[in-house]
Amino acid sequence: MSIEKSGMMAYVANTMAKASDYSFLPPETFARMVEALVDIDLAYMESSGAGEEGVYDDEAAYDLLFVGLKERFPQHHAYCMRMVEDYMDAVEAYLESTDSLEWD
Repeated sequence: MSIEKSGMMAYVANTMAKASDYSFLPPETFARMVEALVDIDLAYMESSGAGEEGVYDDEAAYDLLFVGLKERFPQHHAYCMRMVEDYMDAVEAYLESTDSLEWD
């Protein structure tokens, strides 16, 4: 599976912005936070093999995303859980839209 990062980021950011109100964040911060989530997730997919034939463990991915986002943006730690939850929904929709997701 080949995932185009910029397309994924744009889709996910748009979907997350519609799902929750992030207007309290400066647009640049929101964009950097989405990029961090995408980077963490893509690294997880690669290391777990989920991008090929491996299994994507939602709980393991969630934990990595949550911890990684809190570490990178400690000043916004109160919003990290909501952002990760919105991200997980958005990235699932993105992967489905690109036929990159297979359900067992």
